[in-house]
Amino acid sequence: MNLLILGAGGYGQTIYELVQACGTYEKVAFLDDKINGAQVLGRCAEFERFKDEYQHIYPAFGNNEIRMRWAQQIVAAGYTIPTLVHPTAYVSPTARLGQGTAVLPKAIINTHAVTGANSLINCGAILDHDCIVGEGTHIGLGAIVKANCRVQPLVKIEAAVVVQE
Repeated sequence: MNLLILGAGGYGQTIYELVQACGTYEKVAFLDDKINGAQVLGRCAEFERFKDEYQHIYPAFGNNEIRMRWAQQIVAAGYTIPTLVHPTAYVSPTARLGQGTAVLPKAIINTHAVTGANSLINCGAILDHDCIVGEGTHIGLGAIVKANCRVQPLVKIEAAVVVQE
């Protein structure tokens, strides 16, 4: 299976390294509107041109709204957006990850926690038991969402913030 990453910037490179650590994909390439390079095959809007070669696409945009807009286009075009979990992260067997969620190194998603589609759980972030994170959210580096808390869709929780309500 092959993966096409939309966006070759910082978040795109992070996703690239995550999938390399997982060893899931045979081939990984990028589409980007501003960055050129050997692994960049074209512009983001050209993603449908690669359907025969790339079965999965990941929208790697740090801006939550932009990531969600691209995710909707990708799914409407019939692609799958993979859920990606770094090997050093812990995800409880009772947790539920929405399609397209990325769980980065050392993150913890505890018992019965739920993430909405296309969420980003950054390095070292913790989602404690029974919390619910809405779609398109970004839980920042080392941030903690305490037990039974709710995070609304498209919200960015900054690094090291503790959500208690």
